[in-house]
Amino acid sequence: MTVPTLPKTLDGQPTSRWRAADAKFIVQVDPQSKEGNRLVTRKSANERTSLLLDETFSSMKEEEAEEPLPTFNEESCAIWNMGWLVSVTTFCRISLTTVSTAFLGHLGSKELAASALASVWTNGVQMLIFGFAISVCTLCGQAYGAKNCALVGVWLQLALIFITLLSIPVMLSFFYVDIVLRLVTDDLEVLMLADRYARYLAPTVLPQAIYCALRQYLQSQEIMEPPAVIGVASVGISLITNYVFIYGCGPFPALGFIGAPIAQSVSSIFQPVALVVYGFWYKGYHRKTWAGFDLAACMQWERVRTFVSPWE
Repeated sequence: MTVPTLPKTLDGQPTSRWRAADAKFIVQVDPQSKEGNRLVTRKSANERTSLLLDETFSSMKEEEAEEPLPTFNEESCAIWNMGWLVSVTTFCRISLTTVSTAFLGHLGSKELAASALASVWTNGVQMLIFGFAISVCTLCGQAYGAKNCALVGVWLQLALIFITLLSIPVMLSFFYVDIVLRLVTDDLEVLMLADRYARYLAPTVLPQAIYCALRQYLQSQEIMEPPAVIGVASVGISLITNYVFIYGCGPFPALGFIGAPIAQSVSSIFQPVALVVYGFWYKGYHRKTWAGFDLAACMQWERVRTFVSPWE
C-alpha cells in the first residue's frame, strides 16, 4: 500500500503548509483489530474531513457524561417554579383593566358600557403588537438554549423596533373609535364616552408592548421574579390611582369617568420603567445577553424574515 507524502516545493523540499484537500486519500486504521491484522481503508479527503476523529468522539462522550439528564422531579419542580410566577404576572396584567372596570361600575351603567365597548376595539388592535412581543420568548429562548447570548439581545432589539413602529398606527386608531363602533350601537352618549375612554388609553399602547417584550426576554432566560413582583406592585398602584383620579384626594381633583383610563395609563407606564430600573439598571440581568444596540445585526434580511414570517 502506498501512503501519501506531503506535497513538495519546486526544489524538492517538503512544504511547510499542507491542507487536507491537497491529499488524494487518507489512511484509517481500525484500532479494534489485532496488531497483525489491522484493517486499512482508504477515504477521500477534502476540507471537511476530520483529521482527529478519535479525539472528537472522546470529547463528545465526556460532554455527555458531564451533563446527565434531569429527573422527573427536577423537571416538575422547574416547571412549577416558572409556571406560578408567569401566572401571577399574567393575572396582574389582566387585573389592570379589571380594576378600572370595577371603579367605573360605581359611576353608572353608561360609563361601564362605554369602557367595555371601547375595549372591544383597543384590545383587538393591540393583539397585533403583542403577537410580535410574545414571539421574543420563542426566538430568544432558542438562542439562549444554543448558548448564543449575543443573538438573544439582537432578537430583543428587532422586537423593540417592530413594536415601536406598529404602536404608531395603533395609537392613532384609538382616536377614531367612534367611527368603528357606530357599526355595533347607535347610542350616541355611549359612543361619545367610549371615544373619550379610548383616547385617554392611547398612552398605554407603547409601554405595554415594551413591557411585554422585556418580560418575554427575561422569561426566555428563566428570570421570572422581577415581572411578578412588578406586576403585583402595579395592581396596587392601579387601585390607588383609580380612586384618586376618579373621586379626587387632597390636591388631586375628581376627574370622574376619564380618571379610569388615566389611572390605567399611569400603571402601564410604571411597569416597563420599574422593570428597566430594577431588573436592568440595578440587578443587571441583561449583561449576559445585551451588547448594546446594533442596528446592522438586527436588520439583516434573514433575521427580519424569520421574525415577521409565520412560515419560518
